[in-house]
Amino acid sequence: MRARGDGMSDPRGLHDVTIHRVGADAVRPLRVAVLRPGMSPHASAYPGDGSLATGHFAALHGERVAGVATVLHEDAPDRPMLTEPVSTGTAWRLRGMAVEPGHRGQGVGARLLTRCVSHVLDAGGRVVWCNAREVAVGFYRANGWRAVSDVFELPPSGPHRVMRLDLPAHATTGH
Repeated sequence: MRARGDGMSDPRGLHDVTIHRVGADAVRPLRVAVLRPGMSPHASAYPGDGSLATGHFAALHGERVAGVATVLHEDAPDRPMLTEPVSTGTAWRLRGMAVEPGHRGQGVGARLLTRCVSHVLDAGGRVVWCNAREVAVGFYRANGWRAVSDVFELPPSGPHRVMRLDLPAHATTGH
């Protein structure tokens, strides 16, 4: 079975979930609900959201937003807990990755990651990094990412690790 719109296989039967590039306003409600519950909607507005190069993606299950993710051109800041540098000039940051609880474990997050990586490759990026919540580290590892930091606290969200995915040079996806 193939998903409409993104051409990605969906073995779990969510054939009606499609990945779309959207504006920042479309990703913010789920960002707040999942990542910043109880906080102001302004807490989910990130620097770089308005850049034309930034990619905002939504997984739609019918008309409902089931997951969101954003990638923006940003080198990782120097941090003492990094086990290797991430700043390369061609680094992109994954932010605001959120999947509705009812859609977790069904491949929605992996498909969003794949689309974000395609966006980065098309823009000439070589590295994608993120501050992953400790509970999500296994998800990122299962999708080819590796931890490049010790655990650190990001209040109010809790323990995190910097994760990294190295991309092949000169690859494009045609998206």
